[in-house]
Amino acid sequence: MTPEQLQALLNHTEKLMQQAATRIFAGETTLAPVQYNQTSTLQYSPYKPIMQFDPMLPENQYREIINQDKNTILQQIMREAQQHE
Repeated sequence: MTPEQLQALLNHTEKLMQQAATRIFAGETTLAPVQYNQTSTLQYSPYKPIMQFDPMLPENQYREIINQDKNTILQQIMREAQQHE
């Protein structure tokens, strides 16, 4: 990874964290756990009963992770960084 790619990745991550914080402070508490290859991240959580996530309900949806290689993801992040310069 080049220094430019690392900086773009750090900037992208910071932007995602700011967006998440903004949504939380605005009162958005919707659950949207990740599902990858038919495996949910919730299956490892000790808080599953508290979250009451039921994928059969229309308001509860998983976020699907698309399987992409590292280079494709870095290219997308670099393009996004260039657009915001």
